[in-house]
Amino acid sequence: MPQKRILPYIILGLLQERPLTGKEITAQFQNEIGEFWKASHSQIYPELMRMQHDNWLKITENDSDGRKKHYQITVTGEQVLSNWIKEPVTELPLNRDLFSLKLFFVTKSDSKVIEKLFNDQIALISAQL
Repeated sequence: MPQKRILPYIILGLLQERPLTGKEITAQFQNEIGEFWKASHSQIYPELMRMQHDNWLKITENDSDGRKKHYQITVTGEQVLSNWIKEPVTELPLNRDLFSLKLFFVTKSDSKVIEKLFNDQIALISAQL
Protein backbone atom coordinates (compact mmCIF):
# COMPACT_ATOMS: atom_id res chain seq x y z
CA MET A 1 0.00 0.00 0.00
CA PRO A 2 1.50 3.37 -0.95
CA GLN A 3 2.39 5.71 1.85
CA LYS A 4 0.16 8.75 2.31
CA ARG A 5 1.74 11.91 0.94
CA ILE A 6 2.51 14.32 3.78
CA LEU A 7 4.09 17.13 1.76
CA PRO A 8 0.80 18.79 0.75
CA TYR A 9 -0.27 19.09 4.38
CA ILE A 10 3.06 20.67 5.33
CA ILE A 11 2.68 23.18 2.52
CA LEU A 12 -0.89 23.98 3.61
CA GLY A 13 0.36 24.48 7.16
CA LEU A 14 2.99 26.92 5.94
CA LEU A 15 0.43 28.83 3.87
CA GLN A 16 -2.07 29.24 6.70
CA GLU A 17 0.00 32.12 8.10
CA ARG A 18 0.37 34.06 4.84
CA PRO A 19 0.79 33.59 1.08
CA LEU A 20 4.29 32.48 0.10
CA THR A 21 6.26 32.14 -3.12
CA GLY A 22 7.61 28.76 -4.15
CA LYS A 23 11.07 29.98 -3.23
CA GLU A 24 9.89 30.94 0.27
CA ILE A 25 8.22 27.55 0.73
CA THR A 26 11.41 25.77 -0.36
CA ALA A 27 13.43 27.91 2.07
CA GLN A 28 11.20 26.73 4.96
CA PHE A 29 12.42 23.18 4.31
CA GLN A 30 16.00 24.37 4.67
CA ASN A 31 15.20 26.12 7.95
CA GLU A 32 12.41 25.30 10.38
CA ILE A 33 10.67 22.35 8.72
CA GLY A 34 13.98 20.80 7.68
CA GLU A 35 14.63 19.73 11.26
CA PHE A 36 11.96 17.06 10.98
CA TRP A 37 10.91 16.80 7.32
CA LYS A 38 12.90 17.01 4.10
CA ALA A 39 11.61 18.09 0.69
CA SER A 40 13.43 19.34 -2.37
CA HIS A 41 12.58 21.96 -4.96
CA SER A 42 11.78 19.16 -7.43
CA GLN A 43 9.19 17.71 -5.01
CA ILE A 44 7.60 20.97 -3.93
CA TYR A 45 6.74 22.54 -7.28
CA PRO A 46 4.85 19.54 -8.74
CA GLU A 47 2.97 19.27 -5.44
CA LEU A 48 2.01 22.96 -5.65
CA MET A 49 0.56 22.33 -9.11
CA ARG A 50 -1.46 19.31 -7.87
CA MET A 51 -2.72 21.31 -4.92
CA GLN A 52 -3.81 24.15 -7.19
CA HIS A 53 -5.61 21.64 -9.43
CA ASP A 54 -7.37 20.19 -6.35
CA ASN A 55 -8.39 23.73 -5.28
CA TRP A 56 -6.39 23.51 -2.05
CA LEU A 57 -4.53 26.68 -2.95
CA LYS A 58 -4.64 29.49 -5.47
CA ILE A 59 -1.99 31.57 -7.14
CA THR A 60 -1.84 35.33 -6.88
CA GLU A 61 0.69 37.51 -8.65
CA ASN A 62 2.01 40.25 -6.39
CA ASP A 63 4.95 41.46 -8.42
CA SER A 64 4.59 44.56 -10.61
CA ASP A 65 5.53 42.58 -13.73
CA GLY A 66 3.42 39.53 -12.72
CA ARG A 67 6.39 37.17 -12.53
CA LYS A 68 6.36 36.48 -8.80
CA LYS A 69 3.67 33.93 -7.92
CA HIS A 70 2.37 33.70 -4.39
CA TYR A 71 0.51 30.60 -3.23
CA GLN A 72 -2.46 31.16 -0.95
CA ILE A 73 -4.50 28.55 0.91
CA THR A 74 -8.18 28.31 -0.09
CA VAL A 75 -11.18 27.52 2.11
CA THR A 76 -11.03 23.96 0.77
CA GLY A 77 -7.33 23.80 1.66
CA GLU A 78 -8.05 25.06 5.17
CA GLN A 79 -10.63 22.30 5.62
CA VAL A 80 -8.25 19.64 4.27
CA LEU A 81 -5.53 20.83 6.67
CA SER A 82 -7.93 20.88 9.62
CA ASN A 83 -9.12 17.33 8.85
CA TRP A 84 -5.53 16.07 8.54
CA ILE A 85 -4.49 17.63 11.85
CA LYS A 86 -7.40 15.86 13.55
CA GLU A 87 -6.32 12.42 12.25
CA PRO A 88 -4.56 10.39 14.95
CA VAL A 89 -0.86 9.64 14.55
CA THR A 90 -0.51 5.86 14.41
CA GLU A 91 3.18 5.27 13.65
CA LEU A 92 6.48 6.10 15.28
CA PRO A 93 8.62 8.51 13.27
CA LEU A 94 11.02 6.16 11.49
CA ASN A 95 12.84 7.50 8.44
CA ARG A 96 14.17 4.16 7.29
CA ASP A 97 12.87 0.88 8.58
CA LEU A 98 16.18 -0.91 9.11
CA PHE A 99 14.50 -3.38 11.45
CA SER A 100 12.29 -4.81 8.70
CA LEU A 101 15.12 -4.73 6.21
CA LYS A 102 17.39 -6.74 8.52
CA LEU A 103 14.57 -9.13 9.36
CA PHE A 104 13.97 -9.64 5.64
CA PHE A 105 17.54 -10.85 5.24
CA VAL A 106 17.43 -13.38 8.10
CA THR A 107 17.27 -16.70 6.24
CA LYS A 108 16.79 -19.17 9.10
CA SER A 109 13.57 -18.93 11.07
CA ASP A 110 15.18 -20.31 14.23
CA SER A 111 18.07 -17.87 14.12
CA LYS A 112 18.99 -16.29 17.47
CA VAL A 113 19.35 -12.97 15.68
CA ILE A 114 15.57 -12.73 15.24
CA GLU A 115 15.06 -12.60 19.01
CA LYS A 116 17.81 -9.99 19.35
CA LEU A 117 16.35 -7.86 16.55
CA PHE A 118 12.93 -7.90 18.20
CA ASN A 119 14.31 -7.17 21.67
CA ASP A 120 16.38 -4.27 20.32
CA GLN A 121 13.34 -2.89 18.46
CA ILE A 122 11.17 -3.16 21.58
CA ALA A 123 13.84 -1.33 23.60
CA LEU A 124 14.09 1.41 20.97
CA ILE A 125 10.34 1.95 20.89
CA SER A 126 10.07 1.85 24.69
CA ALA A 127 12.77 4.51 24.99
CA GLN A 128 10.75 6.81 22.74
CA LEU A 129 7.55 6.55 24.79
